[in-house]
Amino acid sequence: SLSAIRQSPHYDEALRRLFELGIRYPDQSPHLDIFFWRFGTLDDTTFCVLDDGLHSVDLERFRRTLQLLCDAPKNIAFSHPAFALHVLTQCEGRGPEWGNTAMDILVNNCISTGGFQAMGPHATPIGAGVSDRARPLLEAYEPGSPLHCLYSRLILIEPMPIPDFSAELESEKDEE
Repeated sequence: SLSAIRQSPHYDEALRRLFELGIRYPDQSPHLDIFFWRFGTLDDTTFCVLDDGLHSVDLERFRRTLQLLCDAPKNIAFSHPAFALHVLTQCEGRGPEWGNTAMDILVNNCISTGGFQAMGPHATPIGAGVSDRARPLLEAYEPGSPLHCLYSRLILIEPMPIPDFSAELESEKDEE
């Protein structure tokens, strides 16, 4: 398992090398992002690597950080609100367009299915429970604050059922 490196004294170095490889070989970054998150997780070491990118004056390092956050383990805004706040404030500090991008990434991180999604009549709808999880957090933050804005957007998420394609295929077979 690639995650075994988390117990190694080389964990930080491995994550930093994967981060740098994504900058050096941008055409390979989607593949490298997968490896980054197979090694890394939502822990202090990974947050430190990402934080360095957020604070970098080098725009490519900053973009690389946001790109990695697109593939991060799901629900960062719920599991690590302090880090989500840090991402939002650092990005907003670079300009409103970066703040909007960070907000979109964090919202998507909470509603996307991430990897394998079961299909069928009993599949959990995309976005199920997001609004319920966001409501108590929204009340904990001052209106207008970055996290209040984030949780305000998450409250608006309506669950979207996943189509049961197998049932549609079956009904088409029956019609033939």
